[in-house]
Amino acid sequence: MQTAISYLDQIPHVLGPLIVVALRFAAALLAFVPSSPLSLAAGASYGLLSGTLFVLIGAEVGALAAFLVGRKFGSRFVARRGWVEGIARTGAGRWLLEVDASQNRLMLAVLYCRLLPGLNLDGLSYVAGLTPIATWRFCLATFAGLLPYTLFLVGTGELIKRGLPGEQLGPVLVLILVALVVPPGWKIAQRWLWPRAIAQEGAACS
Repeated sequence: MQTAISYLDQIPHVLGPLIVVALRFAAALLAFVPSSPLSLAAGASYGLLSGTLFVLIGAEVGALAAFLVGRKFGSRFVARRGWVEGIARTGAGRWLLEVDASQNRLMLAVLYCRLLPGLNLDGLSYVAGLTPIATWRFCLATFAGLLPYTLFLVGTGELIKRGLPGEQLGPVLVLILVALVVPPGWKIAQRWLWPRAIAQEGAACS
C-alpha cells in the first residue's frame, strides 16, 4: 500500500485521479485483481470524499462493462471462469440465477451479493449479465452495494495516513454512520422490499 501511495503522490494532480479510475475499472473488468489496496491508497492520497468518488466511478463503469460483456458473450464465456458456481453457493446468488425471477428480485439479489463478504464482486457483474435484469437496475444495485464497502476502505486509507482519532474526526464519523445505516437498511430491505418481490413474482405466475 505504501508503494501505491508514494506512486500516486508523485503523479500530477490531474493524472492521479484518472489513474485511480482506470485501475479500478481494470480491476472490475479483469475480476481477479484485488481492488482493496487501490481504495486504501486513494483514501490516503485524496481523502475520503474525492477518493471515494474516483474509486466508485471506476468500479461502476467497470462493473457495467463486465455486465455487458457477460450479456454479449453468454453463459459459456462466464461459466468457463467458475464465477457461476461461486455465486450459486450463496442464497442471494441463487435468487440471481432463478430463471423466472422478477426484476425486483434480481435487483435485490445483486445488492445482497454486493454486500456479502468473500464473494467475487467483479465476477458477479459477468454473472448478472446472463440474467434478464434491466441494465439500469443492475447499475443502481451495484452502486448501492459498492458504496458502504468503498467508503470504509477509502476512509481507512485516509486514517492510516493521517493518524487515528484526534486529527481526523470527520472520516471516523462517516465510517460510524455507514456502520449504523447499513444494518438497518438490510433489515428494511428484508422486511419490505423482499416481500414485495415475492408478491410480484407470485402475481406474475398466477
